[in-house]
Amino acid sequence: MNISSATRQALIPIERKIRKEPVEHFVALDKANKLLCENQGKDNSVDIKHRWYSIFLPNDKKLTHNHPNATKNTLKLSINDIYHGIIGGFQEVRAVSQDGYCALVEIPKMGLFEKIKWRKKLLEYDKSLEKSKKQIEINSELHMEHAVKMIKEQNIIEIKKQIETNAHLKILCSLELTQKEKEEKLIEIADSQVAKILKNIRKTLEKEAGFKFRQIKLP
Repeated sequence: MNISSATRQALIPIERKIRKEPVEHFVALDKANKLLCENQGKDNSVDIKHRWYSIFLPNDKKLTHNHPNATKNTLKLSINDIYHGIIGGFQEVRAVSQDGYCALVEIPKMGLFEKIKWRKKLLEYDKSLEKSKKQIEINSELHMEHAVKMIKEQNIIEIKKQIETNAHLKILCSLELTQKEKEEKLIEIADSQVAKILKNIRKTLEKEAGFKFRQIKLP
């Protein structure tokens, strides 16, 4: 483990408090587990910049924050979380969910040049991920247009054929789902595709930089 039992004990009351909050909160602890800084943000982001936040400082701080809308199955650290972990001098970055789980990354000690290298790579990953998200949205819209066109043309044979192999069309052409349920299922597909991309990024960080990602149940 990257942090001491004393640190884990210090985090228990903090994470019990913030995990139920409706907006993001972050808390940073120093080497001696004393409060460095805390802040409240929005429902999906929080500003963590502070006077001690620097790429030049050693990795001896801990950061925890909550993901208000996450549960065990959807909880994951974002590229932004990992990025701030590197350039903020954190040895561990944690995100907690409302149902009592914690996704964490243990960050190995890095020299300045290593931090700069991985900072650059993570910015590239973030751009690539945003591009992929945009393409997923475009694909969903194209599938929607295609489904409407086939239905208007009453091309039943083509509809049946493509429904069997296309998850988007299967949802869009369903007579059993409401519009809201269709939208929710399409979001699930998009989230799943994004999760696969993030998983590949985490594997690269584990293999090439010695990062360790885990999910644990909070005490």
